[in-house]
Amino acid sequence: MNPKNNVSKNKLSNISINNGSGLFESLTNSTVKNLIIENITVTGKEGGHAGALTGSLNSGEIDNVHILSGTVTGGN
Repeated sequence: MNPKNNVSKNKLSNISINNGSGLFESLTNSTVKNLIIENITVTGKEGGHAGALTGSLNSGEIDNVHILSGTVTGGN
């Protein structure tokens, strides 16, 4: 991802992730807040978890995060 082209304040747009889990593969003891994600495409790893924001959240907080549009496809 090139943040210079895709970030406008707290908004991420037009992101494509192949063979991954999401914007973040895994979050542990993390806080993500005040974020808008628009037009995201995630194709998950084979046998893995997939989500627009993260494939796995382990002890953390997600607050005021909005996914406006996109597609998520899990691995086979």
